[in-house]
Amino acid sequence: MVLGLVSIYSILQGGQEPGDPPAVFGFMPMSVLTGSMEPVINAGDLVVVKTVDIGSIQENDIVTYKKGGTLVTHRVVDLVDQNGQVLLQTKGDANNIEDQGLVSGTQIVGSLAFNIPKGGYVSNFISSPIGIIIIGMILVLLLFMNIFKDKYLRNEKTKGISKKG
Repeated sequence: MVLGLVSIYSILQGGQEPGDPPAVFGFMPMSVLTGSMEPVINAGDLVVVKTVDIGSIQENDIVTYKKGGTLVTHRVVDLVDQNGQVLLQTKGDANNIEDQGLVSGTQIVGSLAFNIPKGGYVSNFISSPIGIIIIGMILVLLLFMNIFKDKYLRNEKTKGISKKG
C-alpha cells in the first residue's frame, strides 16, 4: 500500500517537474529497465535513490545520474580529478567496459539507498491507468466495507438494547 501511495505521489509530482525524478523527503523511487547492474540490481527492481553531493560519493558507490534525457544507475569505479573538479567514472556491473564519458556533479541525481526486488513491476502497474483504477476501486470498496461494518455494529447494539428493555 505504501508503494502504491508513493507511486501515485510520484506521478503527481513528476508532472510538475518534468525531466527530474520525483522525490519524497529526498528519496526518489525509480524502476530499473535494464540488466546492466545484475546481479546486484535486476531489470524490474525498484531502486530508491537518496540525494547526495558529489563530494560524499566514493568508489564502489552506486549512483544514478542524468545522461541526456536518460537516468542511468551504475557503480562508481574511479574518482577522477580534472582541473580541480571531481568527476566520476562509472560502469554497470554486468557491462564489460566502463561508461563512455565522465559524470559531473551537475549530472548526479543521487546514490542508491536501497532496492526492492521486483518492486519496479509493482510500481509500474500501480502507476498505469488500469492500476490507478484498481487501487481506486479497492479504496472505495474498503470505505463501503467500513461504513457497512459500522452500520451493522450499530444495529446489533440497538437490537441488544431493545431485547433488554
